[in-house]
Amino acid sequence: MRNREANESLPPTIVYPSNINTTIVAQKTAHQGSFVVSHNIEPDNQKEVAATNHHWLCYLLRDCNLQQITRIGDREYTGETKRGDIWLKPNSHNGFWSSEDSEECLCLMFEIAPNFLRQIAVENDFANADSVEILPVLNKHDSQLHNLAMLFQQEIAYTQSGNQMYIESLSNMLAVHLLRHYCTFPAKGSEYTGGLPPYKLKQVTDYINTYLADDISLGELASHVKLSQSHFSHLFRQSTGKSPYRFLIQQRIDRAQELLLKQDMAIADVAISVGFYDQSHLNRHMKKLLGVSPRQLRQQR
Repeated sequence: MRNREANESLPPTIVYPSNINTTIVAQKTAHQGSFVVSHNIEPDNQKEVAATNHHWLCYLLRDCNLQQITRIGDREYTGETKRGDIWLKPNSHNGFWSSEDSEECLCLMFEIAPNFLRQIAVENDFANADSVEILPVLNKHDSQLHNLAMLFQQEIAYTQSGNQMYIESLSNMLAVHLLRHYCTFPAKGSEYTGGLPPYKLKQVTDYINTYLADDISLGELASHVKLSQSHFSHLFRQSTGKSPYRFLIQQRIDRAQELLLKQDMAIADVAISVGFYDQSHLNRHMKKLLGVSPRQLRQQR
């Protein structure tokens, strides 16, 4: 197996204020700690946060039918909070939250480095990419952000390492959404057309099939053909009809199908050898793509 030290996500460098009492149930990072998503339990009924290194985006996972005061900068909301509510604290703003009771609050917390947002803005040719300024948001519903949050929640439920490409893809989509809808100067990015040149597409697909068992990252593939992640993702989808992650999963299922039908490896060993966490992870994706479990497929021999 190759040395992939340079591509591993580093631990996040986020420092929480000493007065924040938070239990992190599960957490995943991307882009060397510039993007962190965690499933949190917030037991305190009052907290105050000063300026932070990262932008904070919170998505509530259950109703909190209590009167709550939320203040970010000079904006304030008083009222009930419901599942699907979001609030967004720019890194330079203070925040304050207070509720009637100390009922625990379940949420997804996204911590997004300003430099990461600027990088995504540049890669997508957004106007004003050098001066990205996030707006504060209080208790708002956003259907697209809800869909992304549900995908993140499902992914971080898997506490094993892996699927770095998926986390990176989701984090890029969330960053683009914030840039389009929650900036002082929202702007449309460039549209990429034409797909990848055939030789570059072959370079990428050969790389995927060679290192199928590894936790291949989106940045790794983009770097292999000397493109930004966003540019690469758009062109790859145009060439194949699939996102890089969906293509990777399809290749893993194809390889697993071949091994299950032609060899006598244990199903768990097949799963690991093609890059899935374990047998249940393979089972879930195989049922979704082929309509049968690995055991049912093997019985067709």
